[in-house]
Amino acid sequence: MEVAVVHLTRMKTHMIKRNNNHRQQQQQQQQLSRKFPVWERSHKILSEDDTNLPEWDKLISYIEELVSNNSNIFDLKLKNLLHKEFNKLLTRFPLLVDYWKKYVAIEYTLNGLDASLKILETSLNSFPNSLELWLDYMSIITSNNTHDSESIRVLYKDAINKTGRQFLSHPIWDSYLDWELKESGENSNEYINIILKVIRIPLHQYAKYFQIFYKLKDNFTIEDLISKDQLIDLRNEDSNELKSDSELINIYFDRIFTKIENGTNTRWEFESKLNKQHFDLNLVPYDEIINWENYLNFEEKEFAKESENNNISNIEQVKSLYERSLIPLAINENLWIKYVNWLIKIYKSNNIENQIITKDYIKSIFKRGCDSFIPIDQNKLRYKFGKFCEICKDYEESDSIYYNIIKRFPSEYEPVSQIFKSFLRRKNETICIKNSKIIINNFQIKITTNKEIKSSSSSSSSSNSKHRDVIEAKHTESIIPDSDFKKLSSYLNERNISQLIVEISKILWIRQRKVKETRDFLVLFFKEQFIKSSITYWNFFFKFELQQRNKKNLTNIINYIKLYSNLPISIINNLIKLYIEFLFKNSNKLELFNISREIERMLLEIDDESSTNMKRFLKTRLDSGRDEEVTNKRLIKENGHPGISVEFKPRIVNALNFTDPIKFNENPVSIPYFTNVEKATLPIHYPTMEKE
Repeated sequence: MEVAVVHLTRMKTHMIKRNNNHRQQQQQQQQLSRKFPVWERSHKILSEDDTNLPEWDKLISYIEELVSNNSNIFDLKLKNLLHKEFNKLLTRFPLLVDYWKKYVAIEYTLNGLDASLKILETSLNSFPNSLELWLDYMSIITSNNTHDSESIRVLYKDAINKTGRQFLSHPIWDSYLDWELKESGENSNEYINIILKVIRIPLHQYAKYFQIFYKLKDNFTIEDLISKDQLIDLRNEDSNELKSDSELINIYFDRIFTKIENGTNTRWEFESKLNKQHFDLNLVPYDEIINWENYLNFEEKEFAKESENNNISNIEQVKSLYERSLIPLAINENLWIKYVNWLIKIYKSNNIENQIITKDYIKSIFKRGCDSFIPIDQNKLRYKFGKFCEICKDYEESDSIYYNIIKRFPSEYEPVSQIFKSFLRRKNETICIKNSKIIINNFQIKITTNKEIKSSSSSSSSSNSKHRDVIEAKHTESIIPDSDFKKLSSYLNERNISQLIVEISKILWIRQRKVKETRDFLVLFFKEQFIKSSITYWNFFFKFELQQRNKKNLTNIINYIKLYSNLPISIINNLIKLYIEFLFKNSNKLELFNISREIERMLLEIDDESSTNMKRFLKTRLDSGRDEEVTNKRLIKENGHPGISVEFKPRIVNALNFTDPIKFNENPVSIPYFTNVEKATLPIHYPTMEKE
């Protein structure tokens, strides 16, 4: 009892604090609106749409102006609001380098060096592959002596690992070399090791680093410059057997120079075509996307050539280019998929042993793409993420991915299909069919029970509870034995549950080859109300019968969906086209002649340029008795004005029959005459609302 009281007390305290915080935020916003109406206007716009970059630009420019003109007005509350705005923007778009720089500059003005360095560190955590941010960070800490020498060296190594393979990364290498030159001198091992690393990377300014190396190489022994294993291989070559150390150094590094020179020139063919290398929400030209893809394919092939050497640097070269490409193409789902496909390929490979491409690393790439960049209506990468988690046997994480998609798109069929296939891959067919049938049956029972309860409530108000008890006792839902399917059932609704019917049918038909059982199962549901609007059900049912070449059943399906379904017109039109195509391919001349009128009618119904009145199945739906003539009479009276009945419309009495053949030896056709002409000018009776 005491524990419960303490728990309730804590809950009350938490609620009070939360309410107080909410009130404080409201008060701050009110103060903001009084002092800074421009800020407040932008804030309201961005609270509704945080992807509005032009509005963000206006707000940040306004804040910059406020800081530069009068930084004294920024008290603690206003600073907190400023941080909140910047954090919201840069959490949503972490690749916006210019805004990170503006944030750092504003923070320096308001709170000093240490605070601005913290912002820079945050920026590097959010965007670790940004060459510009690393340059700013290293420039500040080296010029202000904020760190000791060993810490700076560690930071430079981290910066080089993150950005040093970018084609134009020479500024960070130059910065590192300049600092190490002052710190250790040009004849130090630390300095020459940087040179030995940079000359092995195809960079735009590779030549100047080779010049530095050739100038300094004589100050070091061959053991300082070449590893033991490589030196043994070099000396074992027949042509090098009696050569001096100086000659061996020249031979070895001349080979490296030739390789890097050729690699740089080849990569320049791709680099020269890259115009956009920053992030924004504008589309990248198609030619540049293709160039990126070709460039990535080239790097992958280069890696494959040297993969037998277990060279980790080759992996880093490909990774670096992918990371670069995913700056301007951050919202390109296909590129993310290409990246993870390559990573998974390396992860599965038995030939390369490395600690870089791990399961957790691949997951981090998936999460970065899914959580930060790929729009929520594009789910190919998320589905792939779910399957990868399955491969790793992380079933809880994979299910969470699928359920999150179902939550966001409760009317979509594909998420239900994906999680069902996931269950099917880990369980057997019998379990999946059994549990899915129970879910569908429970759903039907639930719908029936709700209908009967509603009808009983409207008919008898005195004994509602008794009626409800009787109805619920009559319709008892079955227990779902499998816990995974039990959880899935809570995410299903009238829109997406039909996908389970389709998935069961696929197993019965494609896996178990039970055609009759598949048809019998599908027929069980076609009159259900929740099936009438199911695109997935009718598409599958039609294609199933199409595959069986069952003309009678196809005709029944087409007639039913035209008259009774709630499918979109575009879906119905598409199925009619497939049906007509089937009839032409699978009917003889006599059959085609007998149904030619029906085919002509259907062709008119699916013609995009034909009027709505030509679509017979639409007119038939308008009458409860499915009689087209009743609807035609109504349409004649309405004369194109729905709801406004005109008493009569002029009509040709002796209309021509265009289906009869023309006979030239008969008398000419009589002049047409009309009826109801005199009533055409009568006033229209408009519908009016009855006064209470």
